[in-house]
Amino acid sequence: MSDFNFSCPHCNQHMTVDESWIGHAIACPGCQNQITVPAPLNAPAAQPERAAQEAAQPDIEMAAPSSSSGGGKTIVIAAIIGVTAVAGAGVGGFLFMKSKKGAAAGPSAESSGSQPDNGSMSMDMGGGNQGANVAAPATMPAASGDFPTENSWPQWRGPNRDGISTEKGLATQWPAGGPPLVWKANGCGGGFSSVAVAGGRVFTMGDGGQASAVHCFEESTGRKLWSSQPLGRTGGNYEGTKSTPTVDGDRVYALGQFGDLVCLNVSDGGDVWRKNLTRDFSGQFSQWNYSESVLVDEGRLGVRKQYIQLTHRVVAGVDAETGRIVWSAQRPGKTAVIPTPVVYNNIVFVTSGYGVGCNAFQVGGSGGRMAARQIYANRDLVNHHGGVVLVDQHVYGHSDRGDWTCMDVTNGRVVWRDRGVRKGAVVYADGHLYCRGESGQGTVALVEATPNGYVEKGRFDQPDRSGKQTWAHPVVVNGRLFLRDQDVLLCFDVRG
Repeated sequence: MSDFNFSCPHCNQHMTVDESWIGHAIACPGCQNQITVPAPLNAPAAQPERAAQEAAQPDIEMAAPSSSSGGGKTIVIAAIIGVTAVAGAGVGGFLFMKSKKGAAAGPSAESSGSQPDNGSMSMDMGGGNQGANVAAPATMPAASGDFPTENSWPQWRGPNRDGISTEKGLATQWPAGGPPLVWKANGCGGGFSSVAVAGGRVFTMGDGGQASAVHCFEESTGRKLWSSQPLGRTGGNYEGTKSTPTVDGDRVYALGQFGDLVCLNVSDGGDVWRKNLTRDFSGQFSQWNYSESVLVDEGRLGVRKQYIQLTHRVVAGVDAETGRIVWSAQRPGKTAVIPTPVVYNNIVFVTSGYGVGCNAFQVGGSGGRMAARQIYANRDLVNHHGGVVLVDQHVYGHSDRGDWTCMDVTNGRVVWRDRGVRKGAVVYADGHLYCRGESGQGTVALVEATPNGYVEKGRFDQPDRSGKQTWAHPVVVNGRLFLRDQDVLLCFDVRG
């Protein structure tokens, strides 16, 4: 089915849907009124869905991006999704999977990073002439005091893009008023980008007066170290940047809301190279502009790796070496498809808002082919954009039905519900969920990650609220909780 644009009759919010939604009622993302999708004036002919391609070996498990940065070719991957949305910055991002039984060498120098029909684009920015080969990591400045910097959160949703922190020794109970504030920094600009933390530095991006830019702060003090050259024009639907920077060795990569893709030096923010997805790669963006966060993959595979991508029409596995779709399953979304998939053994779990709900697919195969079989679908966990985390056998996240929800990922059974801090985003660290409410006072709660029930261990209202939605996901690393709210960046001490 072809996509077309229309506007809400109540607030003039622009939306993009495909023709299958004509006549159906949806919630306007601007005013939340229920509206009926009108028929387009000139509907183009429908396009057939691409069939699943031949496959890697079965038995899949999650795999983290390579942390090596010496030698080899860097592959920069940006998701380009026809109907995706802003919230949380870097929505709909790739998730890694890999086959235990397969083995493959890295892509050859001639690999073009083909663009599969599911709307994801793999771009080979290496080869020497682009200047994208990543050298050995630069030495970072030492942090002052006893501020630890041994761990990192180098990209959207953390090292594995799953919202999981490996931190230990964190506080299991917060005092009244919440954990102590270590520092506050201004100068992030306007937007909903979250932060990346690596090598004693914190990276984010936002709109300025005339252009957007990437900004770097000292992790221990909040002192701004540099701002990049202008990244691109400001504004967009829900004004401001929506992507989270990605740090790899001595390079940081960032994507502006209008397709400006840059590679910068971590040390001083100087340009290594620049591209534009619309001008240089014929990319297209939805009414919410580019919201995905760049994924950097070193391209040296000891196993058969996949990128798992959720789009407006399908959930699919993309072969990391060739860019080919190795399996796909129909899974229509409405208006905007945002949260990043999560994986438990060979189960791929996806969820999205606007009344769609969640689905789980069991992925496997034999005879050189892979396929996905849906094992359940329900509306018990309808996650708009705050994301979900998978801890052991359970998925935790907010559902648009009004409650924070714990669900057994193997069968879709709801274990508990609680109102909590109302709608918001979540990350996990050291046995606890860090739940951030998106509206009002931007309340943050510490909640035990247990299927035994909702157990809150403290909460606080975010200081220095901007008055806009707190869509930037929280980050927990090196004993610190980082919260971005438009121009303000806050750092709290959450060590035990």
